[in-house]
Amino acid sequence: MFLEIENQLLPVPLLNPYWAKRLAGGFKVAAVRRHLEFEQIQACQGLDPDFDLEKLWHFTDQKELVGKRDGK
Repeated sequence: MFLEIENQLLPVPLLNPYWAKRLAGGFKVAAVRRHLEFEQIQACQGLDPDFDLEKLWHFTDQKELVGKRDGK
């Protein structure tokens, strides 16, 4: 996924090979999600120090995206 932050496109992986292997090895999905969120926020904060979890969820939380599309 690419996010535009401070007029720059930043690649933010939704899943990377390391965490994919951990999932395949039985690591809990919720734990992997939290680790990925931490890594994604760190990458975004490199361009915008005020970037936080709520801003990340705006782009990645599927439930929120469905709500914005009137449940469709």
